[in-house]
Amino acid sequence: MMADVQFKPFSITGNPSGGNSLVITSLTNLKKIFGDAVTTMNSGAVVMNGDGGATDAHFQNATWQNNRLYATFSLSMNKNIRVTGLIYYAPGTVLDNGTF
Repeated sequence: MMADVQFKPFSITGNPSGGNSLVITSLTNLKKIFGDAVTTMNSGAVVMNGDGGATDAHFQNATWQNNRLYATFSLSMNKNIRVTGLIYYAPGTVLDNGTF
């Protein structure tokens, strides 16, 4: 079943403007990549600090808010950062009420 999960690598840069998160992508964009069955319940991201030399912030996780997928990190920053990782889509055949 795990073979059905789809992953796509990404790398983005941006300035969180004093915040502690950065938009990775939107639900609309993920639907273009993986298809119309993508929802905020069956997709997400694995994130990491793409440039520890630029900031020592710990990149904590990814979270959905208002149909946008955000990378979250431990510090508020006001400089360009790079987030790298994998976006994923796990179709309904893989997820069944949170169990595999």
